[in-house]
Amino acid sequence: MLPWEEVKSKIDIIEILGEYIALKSKGANYTANCPFHQESTPSFIVSPSKQIWHCFGCGMGGDIFGFVAEIENIDKVSALKELAIKANVKIPEYKKNGSNNTEGGDSENQVSEFEQGLKVLEWSTEIYHQILLKYLENPEHEITKYCHTRGLTLEIIKKFKLGYAPNNNQTLIKFAEKYKISTDWLLKTSLAKRKE
Repeated sequence: MLPWEEVKSKIDIIEILGEYIALKSKGANYTANCPFHQESTPSFIVSPSKQIWHCFGCGMGGDIFGFVAEIENIDKVSALKELAIKANVKIPEYKKNGSNNTEGGDSENQVSEFEQGLKVLEWSTEIYHQILLKYLENPEHEITKYCHTRGLTLEIIKKFKLGYAPNNNQTLIKFAEKYKISTDWLLKTSLAKRKE
């Protein structure tokens, strides 16, 4: 089992999100006011069974890694490491120069897959960052206006490599095809999901 899969299996999404927002039980799901935009009526839904969250007000959504990354203003790799500590999951030390530490007795194959997964996450961070920068070229675009209302200057956006993820799988899948990245890796890293 890869580290992010093991972390997901051991993390309670309700418990983690509950550290940041006030969740209320509603049937099989939970609701809350979205922490990413101002609202008076809860439109933020969390599904414990599917391990996902979605806001019907602003359109944001994803898994536990995406939520922590967004609310902490960090990338998904950092979110993985943060949640791995809470889940008591040891992950191989990853270094961008290609060297690694197989602490915990991980096999070479698992470390290789782990590194590949991290590279895909870093690649997606850059893709989403470039998408946001493209939108910001138009001062009248709703995304540009949204960033201004959140107080996100271009300097902050570039410093933290903030990005914009369109609300569908196809954008990243098209980029993956262009850069010859297997869609299997988008599924493994939860960047995309299969249609049920």
